[in-house]
Amino acid sequence: MTSISFRASARTIDHLGKGQIADTPTAVSELWKNSYDAYARNVALHTFDGPIQCAAIIDNGCGMTLSQIINSWLVIGTNSKTKKVALPEVDRFGLNLRMTQGEKGIGRLSAAFLAPVSFLVTKKISGKFSAVLIDWRLFENPYLSLRDINVPYTEFQDISDLKSICSKLLTELKGNLFLDAPLLTEDEIDRKQAILDELEKNETSKYKDIVSRKLEIQASRIRYAWNLLSKDEKEINEDIDTTEEQIESFCCEYKFDDRCAHTWKEFLKESELLDGSSHGTGLFLLDVNRELSLLTNRGDRSVDNFELVSIRESLTDTLKAFTDPFDKSAYCFTYEIKAFAEDWAETTLLNDFDEFGYEIFQLLEHRVEAQLMKKVGLKVQ
Repeated sequence: MTSISFRASARTIDHLGKGQIADTPTAVSELWKNSYDAYARNVALHTFDGPIQCAAIIDNGCGMTLSQIINSWLVIGTNSKTKKVALPEVDRFGLNLRMTQGEKGIGRLSAAFLAPVSFLVTKKISGKFSAVLIDWRLFENPYLSLRDINVPYTEFQDISDLKSICSKLLTELKGNLFLDAPLLTEDEIDRKQAILDELEKNETSKYKDIVSRKLEIQASRIRYAWNLLSKDEKEINEDIDTTEEQIESFCCEYKFDDRCAHTWKEFLKESELLDGSSHGTGLFLLDVNRELSLLTNRGDRSVDNFELVSIRESLTDTLKAFTDPFDKSAYCFTYEIKAFAEDWAETTLLNDFDEFGYEIFQLLEHRVEAQLMKKVGLKVQ
């Protein structure tokens, strides 16, 4: 008998992310759930106008170490949600226990629906800043496997270094395209692989020569995969930039705007005042989708434009009353959506006061109040 195992194409990430998210409000909601589960006191969606419109989902939750990013955040379908185990006390900052909202362990992939590029920056209360940069378009190539794509990451000490950190990660990210690798045919790649197989059988072969040849073959194979995708895309529409061209252009041209981190720095300062050291996560969404773009800059549309009104209503209706408006004291959790223009003028689209709360409830002539007794099924580490 023989057996074989499943293999994962890079497009698996694309299907689990954009493919499973219905719309922008759902994507934002999934990411806010992660902030809630991280015992954040505040979470916000802020959008920023500019040559490349960006957004940030920011919080002052417990954050992550670089090890947690690598072994949990970048691992799909982890069991951390299913175990329903409460975070350690040091990561709860004296807040009441919270029932976990995220369930499937893929909510982080919602970022791919909101923007093609995600710049994740996070910090534990007692650690350094950690950052990863992901261009989700890399996972649209059906000719690549997951192991073919490298996600650049780093650690750093000072939040003021964000611009240079992003620039370095972009340079590493572009390496996924292997632009300097020779463009070989599939037969030529197979012949190189056959030569390598013979070398590996030879016990006198030098280890460095084998590793060098493996890297050369991998680069040629990935270059070939991008060429195949480019041909497919050009057959559909010759006038539109290919996915490879879009990624290369973004990596070469984008410069992180420090303004995008301004409001997150305020969250970090608040956590430092309350807990003795800063902590939290900033998910910067670069080159946002059409809906978030319109919220930031409506262009020639009037404020009562049907499309603009529909987007705002859909977003606010979904995220309004994100937590129980009748018992805010139990949550200690606020949320908001703001749009910042290029001149830094801000528009508040939603905050946790924009809801039918207990104060309004008390003004009603007839009221029914009940108390629900429930057991919180969490284990404390």
